[in-house]
Amino acid sequence: MDVCSLHTNIPHTEAVSLIVEHYQETLVYWHKYNNNLKPLDTNTLLEHMLHNCNFGFNNTIFKQMYGTPMGANANVRIANIFMHKIL
Repeated sequence: MDVCSLHTNIPHTEAVSLIVEHYQETLVYWHKYNNNLKPLDTNTLLEHMLHNCNFGFNNTIFKQMYGTPMGANANVRIANIFMHKIL
């Protein structure tokens, strides 16, 4: 695992698994921050985001097959949780 280029090296399936695990572990504490939060189907949401990321370069559209989508709002959170869970 290349930590310097972490965002482009995170495997989708492992990321979804680790983030869902972290979400389930921490969900019991979320009421301290916001009483209106409702549990989500995180597995489906994450899979959709990671497996359906497209980007354009030099007038060509590509589908990102590996790594997290660069510039996505959740990108840093995905990388932080991924590193937290594997260390």
